[in-house]
Amino acid sequence: LGKLDCKFSALSNAYNKDSKNPIIVGEYGIALTDANQHDKAILVFNKLQSLTDLSLRHKASFAKSLGEKEYYNDSKEWYYKAMREQPENLKVAEGMIEMLRKSNQYPE
Repeated sequence: LGKLDCKFSALSNAYNKDSKNPIIVGEYGIALTDANQHDKAILVFNKLQSLTDLSLRHKASFAKSLGEKEYYNDSKEWYYKAMREQPENLKVAEGMIEMLRKSNQYPE
């Protein structure tokens, strides 16, 4: 297994053992987004919201997963939340622009 596969597997196991630990839940949500498992990531981030406030990384990953599943308005809302927290973060802004282009809300 590759390094990412091992990390994902470890987070999946940790999540299955302790799905109320916000650190584990948040990292697992990010790993799911990175693995393009967006349906699962959305469910995990919804669970995380009931446990704690989302960090910038959580908000950006949640926004990405929402956009990939074509929940464009929800995605835009989470990208805005992330950008309000750290306006100078170009990676978050680029993620939002990419999502808007996919949704035809920001033509090239």
